[in-house]
Parts: sequence; structure tokens; C-alpha cells
Amino acid sequence: MTSFSIDLADDTATMLREIAEVTAKTPDSLIRQAVEELVADYLGGRIATQRLADPSDEVISSAELRQRREGVETAPAPTEVLAMARATLVDVPAAERDLLTRKLVEH
Repeated sequence: MTSFSIDLADDTATMLREIAEVTAKTPDSLIRQAVEELVADYLGGRIATQRLADPSDEVISSAELRQRREGVETAPAPTEVLAMARATLVDVPAAERDLLTRKLVEH
């Protein structure tokens, strides 16, 4: 694990300590969680951008999506959802993919 040292505004540090106390978590764990979520969101945005730029990846309207879903009676099993999510990560570098798939398994 890599360590970083950060400076926070006093008000932010005060609120962080309050949140830590209320949630029974350490400030370090809250910061780590926030950074991991930021990284996952960033990577998700990159994947979305790559998919939008891919001419072979069909883009449909929300109305078309609703129409297609009307005939669907059951949602895919969690393992199928994970398999589909991992398939969208084919072009993502391994280190970034590992972070995302870890988040997929955790949630």
C-alpha cells in the first residue's frame, strides 16, 4: 500500500473527524474510501467515453431502451452482470481493470 500526506482545510478536517466518530470509522479509512470511489468513477467515465467513441458500440435512446426492456421478465444473474461488466473492460490496462473488478466484487 502506498502512503500519501495531504493537507486539509481546518473546517474539512473537523467535519472528517465528526464523520469518523459518527460512523465508527477512522479518518484514514474514510479518505481511502473517498479516493477509491473517485478513481473508480474516473475509470468508469473513461470506459463510457471509449464506448461512445466506438462506432461498433450501438447507442440507443432512453425510449428505445425502455421499449427493449418491456419484454424482459427477469434480470440477469449477478454472475452474468459481472461477466458483462468485465467484458466492457477488455481495453482497460490491467492495473485499472483490477481496481474496477475489485469494486464490482465488493459491491
